[in-house]
Amino acid sequence: MQTQNVPFTDKQEKLIVALLTLMNFAHILDFVIMMPLGPKLIHAFHIDAPRFGILVSAYAFAAAISGLLGAFVIDRFDRKHALIVLFSGFTIGTLLCAIAWNYWFMLFARIVAGGFGGILGGVVLSIIGDLFPPERRGTPTGVVMSAFSVASVVGIPIGLKAADLFGWQSPFYMIAAICAVIIPFAGRIFPSVKGHHQHASLHWFALMKAIFANGKHWIIFSFLFMVVVGGFSVIPYLPIYLVENAGLASEHLFLVYFIGGCFTFFTSRWIGRLSDRYGKVFVFRITASLAILPIYALTHLPRSTEVVIFTLTTIFMIVVSGRFVPALALITGNVEGRIRGSFMSVNSSVQQMSSGVATMLGGFLAGSAGEGQPIPHYGHAGYLAIGAILISLYLVRFLAKEQ
Repeated sequence: MQTQNVPFTDKQEKLIVALLTLMNFAHILDFVIMMPLGPKLIHAFHIDAPRFGILVSAYAFAAAISGLLGAFVIDRFDRKHALIVLFSGFTIGTLLCAIAWNYWFMLFARIVAGGFGGILGGVVLSIIGDLFPPERRGTPTGVVMSAFSVASVVGIPIGLKAADLFGWQSPFYMIAAICAVIIPFAGRIFPSVKGHHQHASLHWFALMKAIFANGKHWIIFSFLFMVVVGGFSVIPYLPIYLVENAGLASEHLFLVYFIGGCFTFFTSRWIGRLSDRYGKVFVFRITASLAILPIYALTHLPRSTEVVIFTLTTIFMIVVSGRFVPALALITGNVEGRIRGSFMSVNSSVQQMSSGVATMLGGFLAGSAGEGQPIPHYGHAGYLAIGAILISLYLVRFLAKEQ
């Protein structure tokens, strides 16, 4: 199967999407598990919150740089082979995290994992764009993006419990083991995707010009930046705020991810189907507008009951993560197939860089707090997120026409 948008049997499509979802699950879990592990890592490495923030951002910045560098060569390779190599490197990086004995080695391990993960995300989305026509991309995108929900509902709770029982290293061992099982199946199940090779002979300068000289691509980058800032300026600090400011018992923190993930596991797919039926721009506008309310409520939440906390965090997860389904489907549909792989690698770099910048900006606005101390100005980070969402609602109007 070497051409783009080749029809598959229903069983083949399900296997392909399932494989991409499993890979995305491991990739996402490796990133998101860092935030709830924050208190344990701070204690284990004897660091403060700002240095922990560097660990989180290091992954994002490494992913951004590698994605940008890989953008100019990724279309020269069979997507299947590229995905397996990148996923193998990511597995090694995750294993290095598990064996890290001090802060600096952990920082190095996060850079390795991020370096491979940065290109990995773009390849996954490119494959969806290559194998599925525009009118059917929303559904597989929604399924693959539901890996975030699975990571929340299954990965984070199990990872946190494992960390409680066996140490902070255990979640990383768990992820590396999952990856090691996925790799041989990828070689057998995944189809060869080579239809883009006929265009891969573009000189790197011509390729760079094709990506960066197109004004619409800059609108896409700006749109994605705002979508990411609309979430990641508040997400990394939410667990700390819930425990220290809102009064949630730390041993119940996993329930935030479990309950929210249970709902978003289904709503991500539902939002994907709605995107195909009613249009991705329309669905994005609805989900993004709805996200403003829980963001404001959570970033200004006083000490509250667990019922209030779990209700707000669940709504937050549904709509904040839900925006990404139509947003990413729109992005893949607005790029020419001949440069889609390279563009999506650059786009993935923008997404990772945006999350790193958003994390740093959110931390700066929220203010510093010592271990066990409330976050003083979390609401300021919330205002940043809301402002970014409003700008993304304006920019999405330029992405209505897909290719």
